Amino acid sequence: MLWLQAFDNQPGISIPFTDLDYPRVIRWLETILGLDPLTEYPLMMAAQYGSNDAVQLLLNEGADPTLKNQLGLTAVDFAMRVSRTE
Repeated sequence: MLWLQAFDNQPGISIPFTDLDYPRVIRWLETILGLDPLTEYPLMMAAQYGSNDAVQLLLNEGADPTLKNQLGLTAVDFAMRVSRTE
């Protein structure tokens, strides 16, 4: 399952990977990248809150694991916050 949520104050959706409309997901992620004022990119949030499959999907679609947010944190830093090692 892939959990997608733009902002904490908005509802999200859960979609089985077999039912994903990948072009739609890509457009959705591009929209988020343009809207996120804190530069906490989807890969960072997936690294902290998501599944390994969600992280891998984002990486496969070209997410840059070296991007830093306004505090200088990368997706690896977000994963380490919750002791994720994958």
